[in-house]
Amino acid sequence: MANLTRFLSEVLNKDDFKYKQKFLKHVNFMANVAEARDSREVAAAIELFSLPPGSSRMKKQSAVSVSLNSYGGLAYGWEHDMNDMVDDAIEDKDVLSTYAPLGIDLNFGLKNDAGSLSIYAQVIDVGAIFAYRFSSDTEQIPELKFQNIVAPGGYLIYGFGNNIPVSLGVGAQLGPNLRKIDPELGLDVSTTNAWRFGFLLSVDIPITHFYTK
Repeated sequence: MANLTRFLSEVLNKDDFKYKQKFLKHVNFMANVAEARDSREVAAAIELFSLPPGSSRMKKQSAVSVSLNSYGGLAYGWEHDMNDMVDDAIEDKDVLSTYAPLGIDLNFGLKNDAGSLSIYAQVIDVGAIFAYRFSSDTEQIPELKFQNIVAPGGYLIYGFGNNIPVSLGVGAQLGPNLRKIDPELGLDVSTTNAWRFGFLLSVDIPITHFYTK
């Protein structure tokens, strides 16, 4: 990353490389995470990189912005299993879970302190593996693995007024990627995945803004 920064500084004129400070901030963050030896060092890198509390106001006070964003809260919805046999066998598809994703937000600030409207594309959701299903047909995932938090999806999210970092959203996501199926169902399936459709209520946690207008 240092060599790439030095190369761009030499090739581009200083006036042309006007995003150098932001570029350095992001590449240093990636380098620090890549070199982290344990979870504490990763947490420290994120804390240094992330925006201070109350930064959700920025997306509400600007016309358009793009941010790396997380949300922390609860999600409620229903699941449609991608395996038709499993979907037909599971009667109760309602799901309540914690919601802790990471993704990209395209934000539109609303006038007169009315909050913001965001299109959110998430990549992972740590909270997805702690879903409580109102049926015992699927078992709790026994351990935290990367493939179990990959949960791509999209949400339309409304952020309340300027001083309220609370958001309400509706959308869908895939995940967790692996779910254990109760053997008593008699299906020749041990793991499967499903689309989850529903609503979320969460705290808005911008990590960094890539673009603001």
